Amino acid sequence: MKKIVSLFFLFFCLKLVAQVGIATAYPITAQDAKDSLSLNVTTTVENLTLDETHYTIVISGNHNITLPKASSCIGRVYIIKNPTNIIQTISSYNNLSDEASESINGETSIKLRSDGTYWRQIDSNKIIYEK
Repeated sequence: MKKIVSLFFLFFCLKLVAQVGIATAYPITAQDAKDSLSLNVTTTVENLTLDETHYTIVISGNHNITLPKASSCIGRVYIIKNPTNIIQTISSYNNLSDEASESINGETSIKLRSDGTYWRQIDSNKIIYEK
C-alpha cells in the first residue's frame, strides 16, 4: 500500500510541472499563447517611475524616466519610445555596448530587460518619419 501511495504522489507531482497553454491544448514551451497578446502602453504627462503596470512608454515631453531596481524585477522588459527631438534622461542602464548610459536619444526607441543586477538594452530602433 505504501508503494501505491508513493507512486500516486510521484505521478501527481510530475503533473504539477506541466506547461501552460493559452488557446492551445498542447503547449510546446513553458508558456504558449496562440492568440494575440495585449500589453500596456503609457504616454508620459510628467516624470514617470516605472513599475509592473508599464510595458511600452511613449515620452511626450521633457520627462525623466526612472527604472525600478533591476533586482526587484528579474526578466521584466520595457520598451521606451522617444519620438521627440530631445535627449531624455532615464535611470542608468547598460547600452548595447554594455556601457552605462542615462539617456535616450531623440527619435529612437529602446528595449530594456532586467537581468537581476542591471538593466540591459537588448534592442534599439531609429524612428523614421516619412515626408
